Amino acid sequence: MSEKKNGAGEEKQEFSLISNETLLELYRRLVKASARSGRSKGWVFDAAAVAVAQDLFADDVVIAQDADVLQVMPPNGRAGSESKAQFGAELERAAGFALTQKTRKSGKVAVVFGGAEHGQAWLDALEVARVHRLPMIFVAELREEVVHKRRGARKESGAELEPGTELARIVVDGHDVVGSYRVAHEAVDRARKGRGATLIECTEFRVPGQRRQNAVAAMESYLRGKGLLKQS
Repeated sequence: MSEKKNGAGEEKQEFSLISNETLLELYRRLVKASARSGRSKGWVFDAAAVAVAQDLFADDVVIAQDADVLQVMPPNGRAGSESKAQFGAELERAAGFALTQKTRKSGKVAVVFGGAEHGQAWLDALEVARVHRLPMIFVAELREEVVHKRRGARKESGAELEPGTELARIVVDGHDVVGSYRVAHEAVDRARKGRGATLIECTEFRVPGQRRQNAVAAMESYLRGKGLLKQS
């Protein structure tokens, strides 16, 4: 919080949802993560991974198949897997960890980077986390085929969940570290307070035909606009 005086000499309070220190730390982590270029496969939303990692502690658990995702996470509690079968086992481990921490009211969370490509194991993990309000954050790439499949499933099922029991689901621009952090911060905070799991779905917000957004360049422009980065 900062204080400024208006024209009448009265003090006016201003609030910032993200501190300048956090913004600069996000930028430093994003630059480091984006230095790993030339990847043709795997997780492509470095900004979202950095945003999720920002509020995690060393004793939280992170599950992911992509090694680049794990490199930006806290050093302890990270786990990767090379096959779908192994990833399914890691999903069960993450859910078990989350259930234990919920019972202990420890405030620790489990984060899983995955998606529909992991089939029933992924869907089961989402449902378990929803039903038991586990302290979990799921992060997935939102692909077009997933959107179509989801719409079809909704048409086939007339069942509606009771308000307040749904799994919180938020779509973010995975190349926007600031926007992703706002969502991730809220999701982690909800989980630590025992308010349940969140599914963060990362996509690319751009007009068809436009070039892919450069996450680092966009962040630099944002920081310059706030006076936190010198004009180059």
